Amino acid sequence: MTPQELVDTLQKKPEGLSELETQKSEIESKIGELIGARFDKVFGQITIDELQKIWKNSDHTQRYWIIDSNGEVEMHIENLNSEGGLTSNEIIQQIIEADWNKSEWLPDMESYFEPYCKKEVIE
Repeated sequence: MTPQELVDTLQKKPEGLSELETQKSEIESKIGELIGARFDKVFGQITIDELQKIWKNSDHTQRYWIIDSNGEVEMHIENLNSEGGLTSNEIIQQIIEADWNKSEWLPDMESYFEPYCKKEVIE
């Protein structure tokens, strides 16, 4: 076997890998749909003001779960991470230690959650 044949063999995808990659993509999509449905169901039951009160009274673990439930926040954090400097975990830590809308990394936190929260009815 020549060096080039060895490299070609190593770079060739095993049989069935493309099909497995497609299945993986479909499963990931379904998981995303299920998480999104859960997110809509939970946050659709509370107003943004109620969510702010929950944040204020939550410990760091609970705050982490609030942040982690919103895929848009996760993408925002990943974008910040890709710019260099702090890691995603360090950014998340600073967000959960801050008051609502007071983190330098997520000063507009409300805008990520408000579209999913129950609208207040003013009578």
